[in-house]
Amino acid sequence: MGHTGSPARTWSARSIAASLVLGGIAFGGLAIYVYGALLFGGQAYVWLRSGTWVPLPTITLLVDTPIVGEGGVGDVPASEGPPIKLRRFVPRIDINGISEWLRHPTSWIGLHRATAGMLTFLSVPIAAILGGLSLAGVAARLWLALASPAT
Repeated sequence: MGHTGSPARTWSARSIAASLVLGGIAFGGLAIYVYGALLFGGQAYVWLRSGTWVPLPTITLLVDTPIVGEGGVGDVPASEGPPIKLRRFVPRIDINGISEWLRHPTSWIGLHRATAGMLTFLSVPIAAILGGLSLAGVAARLWLALASPAT
């Protein structure tokens, strides 16, 4: 007689566009996660092979030359081969004035110390892994909310 099942979900153009955007964001998050995992794998490979851990603090994303040490990051001199090869996989993000402020602060000294300390402590691979998973997770959760039928 009559149809007793749940009504079929109809997708509007807006829903399809939102799904594509959220899918792209989730894919981008997974790509960032894979980048972080591969970078961490590269660090582990260099460590297992040479016994030298290559620190990759997030401050290297914003400052082209390391702040810590004499031309090196942490206790690894810049003249060593593997660290330099591994560091070239860390992109440089140029934000107006941030790089100069991180190297030579003239104002907001307390904020500079807190920011530089956090960026020096946090590793690029760990930040990429956590950030990529978070981005993909939020996009997937939003897509699931969009895709579930309204009750």
